[in-house]
Amino acid sequence: MADLVQPDVGFAALRRQVRDKFLCATGSSNGTVPDRLPEEVEEGNVEYKQQLLELTPDRLRQLTTQMHWRLNEGGGTAFYELGVRDNGEVLGLPETALLRSLQALARMCHVVRAQMSLSRFRDGREAGLMAARIQITRVLEHNVSKRLRIPVIGDFESGKSTLVGVLLSGCLDDGTGLARMQVCRHRHELENGCTSSVSEHTIAVAADGTFRCMDTFDTCDFGDSGNEEVESRTVGRHDRLITLSDLAGHKKYLKSTASGLAGHFSDYAMLVVDAVRGVRDMTREHVKIAAALNVAIFVVITKTDRVAGERIQQVLVEVVQKDLMKLTSTSIVPVFQVSSVTGSGLDVLQGHLAMLEPKYVWSAKTPAEFQVSQAYDIEDSGTVVTGLVRAGTFCVGERMLLGPDTDGQFCDVTVGNIEVRHKAAQRLSAGDTGAVLIRFFSGAQPAHSIRKGTILVHPSVQPLATRQFDAEVHFLPDARTFRENFQAVIHTGHVRQMAKIIRLGISKSAVPDVSISPLPSMSIPVSTICRFEFMYWPEYIRPDLPLVLCEGSAQAVGRVVRTLPCYSVSAVHI
Repeated sequence: MADLVQPDVGFAALRRQVRDKFLCATGSSNGTVPDRLPEEVEEGNVEYKQQLLELTPDRLRQLTTQMHWRLNEGGGTAFYELGVRDNGEVLGLPETALLRSLQALARMCHVVRAQMSLSRFRDGREAGLMAARIQITRVLEHNVSKRLRIPVIGDFESGKSTLVGVLLSGCLDDGTGLARMQVCRHRHELENGCTSSVSEHTIAVAADGTFRCMDTFDTCDFGDSGNEEVESRTVGRHDRLITLSDLAGHKKYLKSTASGLAGHFSDYAMLVVDAVRGVRDMTREHVKIAAALNVAIFVVITKTDRVAGERIQQVLVEVVQKDLMKLTSTSIVPVFQVSSVTGSGLDVLQGHLAMLEPKYVWSAKTPAEFQVSQAYDIEDSGTVVTGLVRAGTFCVGERMLLGPDTDGQFCDVTVGNIEVRHKAAQRLSAGDTGAVLIRFFSGAQPAHSIRKGTILVHPSVQPLATRQFDAEVHFLPDARTFRENFQAVIHTGHVRQMAKIIRLGISKSAVPDVSISPLPSMSIPVSTICRFEFMYWPEYIRPDLPLVLCEGSAQAVGRVVRTLPCYSVSAVHI
């Protein structure tokens, strides 16, 4: 029978868990038949070891190379079954032998820069014997000086996913969708070429401008340093990380695109325009939203291999003179002409990306806030949440608050493990995206009860849920569409919920330090302060968060200027 344990990091913790397990054993067989596993296979990320004792330097070097290979097979994660034969028979080990085998694993983990955690125990063939399943996870190095976040926007079928795939892999497209296979998340996206969800992909840029995809894992060469330890090549030292967010271009996914622009704290936006079809309606809609959020735009004209030079010039005039200059306040808009099939112009685009400087300032010294985008229940581990750190830094083992729930309450959790791009990490800092294993102090919540927009926050913040908030709003198409009791989906941070306008045009004195510039010719100013109320449950938001409002053809952007905690809503007058 297998006993599940909570993952814990470090050999000292593993040693305590093993000793506690043997102390709790009765000393006699419990009458159960030991587990029998499938035979070991050469491929994959699972390795069986009966024991790891009395290893010579050469044998340790071989086993370390094998661990590195298993980690690559598993995308940065491998599992070792100690006390198990290659045929799957579970023999088990006595306490001393199991601890010595774990110590050998720890030496190998040190070389390949990985951490180990205990996943489960298994009963051995005889009393006093135990087998153990160990999870090995490669550790991410934090040595990046700059981070940039760039959403990729534009009409559908303009080549956004293909361009992102080419930039990630360094391999050209074949003209039939080969490159976008690395980017698409769903089968229907591959089949019809239409992105429906937000996907993020990270490129590392070295100081010399060299690009490397961070969605794949480092390959290290092992060499003999002349001593008994195996050395690995130092990898992962980069001048900057560029995260490209591939956003949907079709009209029916405009809300997802708006959420991506509002919730990812973008430094720049890459506007992709198809040289064949030129500027389309959705191209203009994306530009309006990005420009209203004060996100700097640069343009990439794709599919230049399919048109003549005259057509490219027409698109240039259409993009710069007729559209972008009217919709953006900037006087200079960089424009690049590329082909994902021939590679023309890609080197110039890469050079531009390598020279960009971050515009959003991440605050790593304030209390930690981690906005949750998705949650999963992982067998044998617990609940895992993924998302973006928008402020502060937190570490493995730290106590945090998770919430709010539908009643506006927060619950206590601890951070179990952290992974960034499938590699284990000891901490997450502002600007990082990652996955966090959380452990509940009491009453574990299933993943489906943790909605997008939930926050993982340091207790010192003393977070309060909000049902009503004030926002300075800029109406895009027609301000007369908006009125009191008008309902629309609000996107701010990772929060996405229907809200209604309960007061339109709050006085300037009600919200200090906010300027409003109404236009005399309109009954409602182009920019005004509105009070919103979430329709279903409270959320945690904070002032200065960007906001996008979408409902049909009605669109507005702005920023949150004041939040009203749930308990004080009735006491605040407008």
